[in-house]
Amino acid sequence: MPGVAHRKDEEVETEAEQAEAVDEQQDAADQRVAVRESHQAIEREELPDDEARETSPDVDESELDTDGAKVIAKRGKTVRLGGGTHEVTRKDSLWELSKTTYGHGKYWKRIRAANPGKVRARSNGTRDLIRNGDVLALPVLEIPPADALEALTANDPNLRAMTDGLEGDALLQMLEVSANTGMTYSQMVSEQRYFMEQQAEARGISVGEYIEQLAQGSGGSVDTSGWDNLSSAEQEAWQERFDAIEPRVRTESRPEIVEVIQAAEDKGAGHIAFDAHEVLARNAFATGVGGNMLVGMEWVEAAEQDLERVAASVMHEMVAHASHGKRIAAGIGQEAVNSLDDAELDKVSDPKHAWMIFGYWELEIFAELYEFTYDSDANLTDHPFDVDASGNELSHPKNKDMNDVRELLGEAKERTAPSLLPGLVQALWHRIENDPKIVDRARELFLRDVRAVMGDVL
Repeated sequence: MPGVAHRKDEEVETEAEQAEAVDEQQDAADQRVAVRESHQAIEREELPDDEARETSPDVDESELDTDGAKVIAKRGKTVRLGGGTHEVTRKDSLWELSKTTYGHGKYWKRIRAANPGKVRARSNGTRDLIRNGDVLALPVLEIPPADALEALTANDPNLRAMTDGLEGDALLQMLEVSANTGMTYSQMVSEQRYFMEQQAEARGISVGEYIEQLAQGSGGSVDTSGWDNLSSAEQEAWQERFDAIEPRVRTESRPEIVEVIQAAEDKGAGHIAFDAHEVLARNAFATGVGGNMLVGMEWVEAAEQDLERVAASVMHEMVAHASHGKRIAAGIGQEAVNSLDDAELDKVSDPKHAWMIFGYWELEIFAELYEFTYDSDANLTDHPFDVDASGNELSHPKNKDMNDVRELLGEAKERTAPSLLPGLVQALWHRIENDPKIVDRARELFLRDVRAVMGDVL
């Protein structure tokens, strides 16, 4: 039976090295945890390889939270870390294992609680011991971003540079992806490039040709003749109709629509402009860039009939697109394309916008959930789901997508490396889960469609 490492008082030399660690991510003083880190240099005889190690340094346990209520921030401001197992080595302690896994040693008691019978008390009751060779479970915990960043950047030196300047949900999303994929950002890019190369090989074409095929198929058939064939007088008439209805959209729409337009204006955006040719070229009802909107003839006609018929498009194009934040899947896809050699890039007609092929889905799903509250049969754009917010089944006279969220999830599954997809969807879910403008029913339907398309990834 393996021996247990004991320390005698005369064998111990204590070096006082204490640091106050304050969790800056807590929103109130009662959520902060002051932890004193004491590291001791221990002089001991050479121990056999199977000897147990002590679990933690000399820490005043009155300063540590016993049930995790203070240590773990509430969901919405945390990142999930942990999971899996760890085989104990001679150099391990629960404190160091906690620090490596969760970014701080203060979570060591949670590891102990997850491994009943594997963490043993010393005979004098002053210490907990773990035994070399034992396999410990690492519980999944909700970790504040500051600690999570420490844990993840230890394995990804580029991640800290990437997250510099990010805050709030953008930072949390980036950390979620790194935590859930177990990859550095550069590894994610390499993984996506390898996936694209494999897809191209399966089709018997080059990777540049594969990307171009996707690009040509993404936009659908484009026909701008409905505008281009009008006379100058007819085009001017449409512009006049827009000039008449646009102020009414701003001032006479339901209060929350008026409010979001005003909020966009306060940020230097909120512009609605008429450009029928561009909207048709994008095969769209309306399109948004940076909190502004371009609209076409169909949008003008719908607004003239009923302002409610364009409410969903305002929320989608003007508000949601500008609110989403960092596009992680899009960034990975774009970097993967950028890494190709010039010969392959020359086969792609618009390589600078390759992100739309591989990552537009995350932005568009988020926007679909924003507009869900305002969706109805009167909506001339794609429906987010097959039902509206009141549970009514939807129909569409123009045969547009009846469940755009499910279509977009299918697109993501087809174009994203399987090893990356769960982490990217989990990061998107974190953004969806904590946005106050997305209603619970939209979240429920999103989860339903994720299960239908991808299985149990959330």
